[in-house]
Amino acid sequence: MVHVDTSFWCDRVRTCFTMFANNPHTLQHLLLFGPPGSGKTTSAAWLVDRIWKNRKNLMCISMNAADERSLESIRQKVFPFIRVDWRQEHEKAPRFLILDECETLTEAAQLSLQTILTKDPTDVCVIIICNSQSRIHSKLRQRLLKIRYDPPSRLNGESPDLF
Repeated sequence: MVHVDTSFWCDRVRTCFTMFANNPHTLQHLLLFGPPGSGKTTSAAWLVDRIWKNRKNLMCISMNAADERSLESIRQKVFPFIRVDWRQEHEKAPRFLILDECETLTEAAQLSLQTILTKDPTDVCVIIICNSQSRIHSKLRQRLLKIRYDPPSRLNGESPDLF
């Protein structure tokens, strides 16, 4: 299980993620944005871990858009994941698609995500992570619940240990 010291989250982040973890049916497609090192990627991993525990590798696909920027990467990895549902009949929590450093996706790749964002987030929840929301296409931004992260706290000049 991912251990995260949630005391470093600001109140709005703590409130949202605690609610989502305790009530997965309340999830929305998310846009997590803020400076590097502020806990965006760790928060997304924490949420998936809290909801799916030892099945998280089946229920989540995570891509770093800095490495996989193209429309072809989205087509080859994301769309097959969307089509295959490994949940058992009694499992109601959503599957997750986490796209980190999404501002580096090409415009065509970003726009290809629109069809996924029309899906019910209780089926597939999309989490887009970036440093600046202004570099995410407006057609995507309007469909996402935006959660802003504050710069990381400094303790004796060092970043807090989040793990």
